[in-house]
Amino acid sequence: LAGGSVVLQSSTGMTGTRLAIAPLANGSYLTIELLTADGFNTHLPSSGIAVHRVVMTAEGTVQVIVPLVGEPPFTDLLQPGELVVSDGWRIEVIDNAVSITPVP
Repeated sequence: LAGGSVVLQSSTGMTGTRLAIAPLANGSYLTIELLTADGFNTHLPSSGIAVHRVVMTAEGTVQVIVPLVGEPPFTDLLQPGELVVSDGWRIEVIDNAVSITPVP
């Protein structure tokens, strides 16, 4: 993803975009996904957008996944009008879409 807006669908949906990925300079990336408070996620207080930093090793395996929204136990998710800026990216929830733009 080079930036733009995307409408995300729940991972329980049958069609649509389920995950947006923003690349980081070191081969790692940010993941942006819609989590709905149902199914495996009934523990969430509400549906919303989760953002994670996925750190890769030099060999290309996942080293660690770091939630970037909220505090432990990380059940708070981005809601419309909220945003997070991390690792050179600005991720903002706008109505039913997510705006993902590079930050200089």
